[in-house]
Amino acid sequence: MELNKIVKSLQEYSPLKLAGSWDNVGLLAEPSKPQKIQNVMLTIDLTETVLEEAIAAKANMIISYHPPVFSAMKKFTTASREGRVLLRAIEEKIAIFSPHSALDAILGGINDWVLEGVLGNNGNFQCLTPHKQDDGLVKIVVFVPHSLDIVDFISQLSTIQGCGQIGNYTKCSFSIDGTGSFYGSDESNPTVGKKGQFETVQEKRLEMLCPRNQLGEVTKMIKKIHPYETPAFDVYPQETVVTKDGPGEGRIVKLKEKLPLVDVIERVKKHLNLTTLRLAIPSTYNSKEEVTIGSIAVCVGSGAGVLKGVRADLYLSGEMSHHDILAAVASGATVLLTEHTNCERGYLQVYKKALDKMFDNQLQISISNKDKDPIQFC
Repeated sequence: MELNKIVKSLQEYSPLKLAGSWDNVGLLAEPSKPQKIQNVMLTIDLTETVLEEAIAAKANMIISYHPPVFSAMKKFTTASREGRVLLRAIEEKIAIFSPHSALDAILGGINDWVLEGVLGNNGNFQCLTPHKQDDGLVKIVVFVPHSLDIVDFISQLSTIQGCGQIGNYTKCSFSIDGTGSFYGSDESNPTVGKKGQFETVQEKRLEMLCPRNQLGEVTKMIKKIHPYETPAFDVYPQETVVTKDGPGEGRIVKLKEKLPLVDVIERVKKHLNLTTLRLAIPSTYNSKEEVTIGSIAVCVGSGAGVLKGVRADLYLSGEMSHHDILAAVASGATVLLTEHTNCERGYLQVYKKALDKMFDNQLQISISNKDKDPIQFC
């Protein structure tokens, strides 16, 4: 398959707009010449060992959950691990794509997978931080005199593509009466009232939506058709907040039936195929056997920033700092940590099945055998 078609499908599965603003997702490296992709390898981390494995397997695309280049780089040399990985991948004509936090945020993504595997249908999952969707719109507010023909004014603004359009409706606006005031200087030429004295004018506040990329044309039109010498208008950014049942960062669930903490621990170990977890319980308990769990908040990877201040009996994540753990248990939450990638790696099996179906098994998709969490217990 062509690389651009694969990338388009990957981005439809986990839209990049769902990724954190701090993240580096999408197509990170591509061959200098267009080529057909046949062999794809999935990994959590694109280490040099994993890259050698991909080369040996003749992979010409790697989907690395974590972006191999995270922060801005000014130099690409073999002096850094990131430089060595990228330069070698480019030499071998291997494309690199990273979905990272976009794959966490989608419905059915990694956070949902963790909770479903641990709890089954014991509770309804909700998003901790709903995705704020930018529709590319702004609201423009214009103040016009009562005497103005509002219908004509709106009609002229609506000739600009997208201005005043909501769904299947055009020329959409809202107005409210109010009182404007001004004091015109000697150089002014007021349309209503007189210069050199304080004036109040009955006006309408007129609101319309318009595409952000058309804002320049809209302001030109306002200045052209507005009767005032200096029109007054404001511009407000617009955001659409998706409900907590939609995509976004982290998940929280209130259990239908409370569970002993020791039971939850065993469920997590089984689902993630782990033998060891890290645990911190509030000082109000003498042992983990005393703790019961009625709600769980989860954020895979490094979840402290998303979980901070959340009211839940249990925080489940990959890693948290010492001080974040202290703050969590002081608030009454139990903390259960898997190590960063151990709560993510098992999802690659789910991701592979989804991609096989998406691409109708036209691609040879494999999961790295060399990819593993760097932390070992001794």
